[in-house]
Amino acid sequence: MTARFRGLADTWRDVNGISDDEAAEMIRADGIDILVELAGHMAANRLLVLARRPAPIQVQLGYAGTTGMTAVDYRITDWHSDPPGTEQYYTERLIRLPHCAWPYQPSADSRAVGALPALAAGHVTFGNLNKAVKISDGAAAVSGRVLAGVPGSRLVLLSPADNRGLLEKMARHGIPPDRLELVPPRPRAEYLELFNRIDIALDPFPYTGDTTTCDGLWMGVPLVTLAGPSFVSRRGVCYLAGVGLSELAAQNDGEYVAKAIGLAGDLHHLAAIRASLRGLMSDSPITDGRGYTASLEAALGEISAAGR
Repeated sequence: MTARFRGLADTWRDVNGISDDEAAEMIRADGIDILVELAGHMAANRLLVLARRPAPIQVQLGYAGTTGMTAVDYRITDWHSDPPGTEQYYTERLIRLPHCAWPYQPSADSRAVGALPALAAGHVTFGNLNKAVKISDGAAAVSGRVLAGVPGSRLVLLSPADNRGLLEKMARHGIPPDRLELVPPRPRAEYLELFNRIDIALDPFPYTGDTTTCDGLWMGVPLVTLAGPSFVSRRGVCYLAGVGLSELAAQNDGEYVAKAIGLAGDLHHLAAIRASLRGLMSDSPITDGRGYTASLEAALGEISAAGR
């Protein structure tokens, strides 16, 4: 990817191994008008470069929350993930794209979408292939209520099989080991194939899925999500809106359980959703790279015109 990006850039600067002061001076010397930061508080970030204010306008794109820095002027987001009222969570001014803050590019090695697993298995399989750390006690409790409402159903989670802490957490919320399957992480193509064993995805909360959600939708697996108050709890809302399935976004725990049970109770409808989802994803703004680029260009134009 580095080689690809280098080939697309007019000028390429490598800031690995140089100090924050040196990087800031390099940016000033290049006369950058809008500096876009892509890592936020993730590992190995260079936020301290932005703290030195090397560009007149500084923007954050690609992190799931605020930088908390007054030196960062704007944050790129979208209307679904940051609806009006969420300004209180940010030091940055919000620039909302019309659809998705971040687009999704399907893997070149994506597998074909299989038939609805429940038709062959004789039971519904729910799944959550996010990192297990996202499964809060609240999410585990709701999952337990869903399984209790769908007799014979099972739940697939992405985790080493000997994760005793996770097994104990799920058991506390009414999911015994015989209704639970822990599958360890695996190469991406094999991970995508796991979705062909899942009928319905249960989005964790309060930190919802993101790429995992898109992977599941691409593989034909509909998602039930809980709409929360902030960006990290509304990514499922954004992606469901993109494929025209906003009705699967719940406003509270009870709705979440009812929607999941209702979806599991109509296999004909569930199979129709599965058969159409890849096409819906392909035609959606989620995977429209050109459309995303145009909206991002418009946003940067708006930022440039407004200044700091």
